[in-house]
Amino acid sequence: MKSICLLIIYLSPVFGLAQEMADLTGVWELDLDRQVRELQKDPDSKFTAMPGPVQEMFLKSLETRKYIFYADGRFEAYWLLGGKSHVLGGTWEFKFPDNLSLSLESGQDKKYAVSFQKEILKLISGEKTENVLHTLYLKREVP
Repeated sequence: MKSICLLIIYLSPVFGLAQEMADLTGVWELDLDRQVRELQKDPDSKFTAMPGPVQEMFLKSLETRKYIFYADGRFEAYWLLGGKSHVLGGTWEFKFPDNLSLSLESGQDKKYAVSFQKEILKLISGEKTENVLHTLYLKREVP
């Protein structure tokens, strides 16, 4: 009996992590402070190479981004850029321990490595892209 209790105690953090990591459902927004700090760390990034007005427009766009993971497997992202609304839709699938796959309506598939850092969901793109953001730092939207 003692060994079963020890096994449960030993494995409970693993199961807790699995449950936490699988709970991506809901509305997420960028952790703007963290995202900007990370962007500014790399002096050779596309962000730091942008002219000031373009950086400002890009940062305003980041403030508006929402990522929604629905329990039924649908995914949506929303943002404003240059006064225009943008929507990206598709489906998502999480595979334990840390793989997130997005299948976009455009036919494009994206893969991300997932990690939780306190209240922050960190998504690292599994492919090199021309995007400014290779890593996303998301936090749950507060209603």
